[in-house]
Amino acid sequence: MTVQQACDDSAGNIGGIIQDGIQIFQDIANNKAATPGVMDQIFSWLEKQLLDAIWFDYGDYGYEMLAVAESLAPHVNPERFLRLLDKLLESRAATGTYREYTREALKKQKIRFLQAMGREQEAGQLIAASMDIVEVRLEMVEEAIARKDYLRAKQLIAGGIEIAESKGHPGTVRQWEEVLLRIAQLEDDLDTFRFFAKRFAFIRGMSPEFYQKWKSSFSPEEWPEVIGQHIQSVIAEETAKPRKFAWDSLENALFNSLAPIYIAEQQWERLLHLIPPDPSEHTLALVRPHLAGRYPKEMLALYLKLLELMADKASNRSQYQNLAALMKKVKQDIEGSHAAIDELAASLIQQYPRRSAMREELGWVLRGRG
Repeated sequence: MTVQQACDDSAGNIGGIIQDGIQIFQDIANNKAATPGVMDQIFSWLEKQLLDAIWFDYGDYGYEMLAVAESLAPHVNPERFLRLLDKLLESRAATGTYREYTREALKKQKIRFLQAMGREQEAGQLIAASMDIVEVRLEMVEEAIARKDYLRAKQLIAGGIEIAESKGHPGTVRQWEEVLLRIAQLEDDLDTFRFFAKRFAFIRGMSPEFYQKWKSSFSPEEWPEVIGQHIQSVIAEETAKPRKFAWDSLENALFNSLAPIYIAEQQWERLLHLIPPDPSEHTLALVRPHLAGRYPKEMLALYLKLLELMADKASNRSQYQNLAALMKKVKQDIEGSHAAIDELAASLIQQYPRRSAMREELGWVLRGRG
């Protein structure tokens, strides 16, 4: 470890040696032929070394060494391992850069060890004192769900959400809410299920998984009105928002919000009319698989306008190649586009006679090669 701290170990060679050494100790701990004296000697070394926080600052060395100590503990003295964990929880190993992660890992390991030793009462006491740890609380929630004690599970989740919000951990809040969704399904709580399924469907873009969960909670007769009301609420909300930037136009905002819905609902004509007046390459790429075969003329017109704009802005070989590649893609995907694309390519060659690289790349489009 002294060498590890004083050199550039980009290739991982020193780290590999350290891990190999730890693995040798683990192999000895797992070897039934190992003598008690050897096991005690290794455990004593680990007791001393692990109190140095450096092992927890480089990779997973500290946790791997703790795993060795845990394997040795039943053969040496379980109480020594528990005392080691307590010392680590109080030492600078648990108050370093990753102190919260280290603290939680040590507590979880202590709980598992106590349970493995059959000391359920002590494990239960530690669990009760460690409910701020997500994994510990989640285990209790899952146990409550298994007993069908949904009220207790929801109470535990409410506490978990409160802790996560106080720490500013939105991802953990989301994790708890997904469990609430699962409980709502188990309880046939339709209102709660729909609330969370809809939230997760649209919280960032659109999640097809949760969209289908939300949709499946309604009958085919109910759904058109439900999704229609949602679409109208999105339109009203986006229309009411102030727009400060050109890229944040109402047309773009509506496209980003509603296009995934129209695709999911196979509302192709509405999707076509949703396309902004000056769509980007990315925008057209999203709708091309769905509209190119259904509305070839309309899609070709949009692409021709985009390609002309791209050609006007292009100024290097890479951009000319992108332009040519998109032309070939349009010819491939949109029926009846060959003549129009070739005509555009020929026109651009004439329009920009000094751009030799552009002329070369567009030449491949006309020849159908490359």
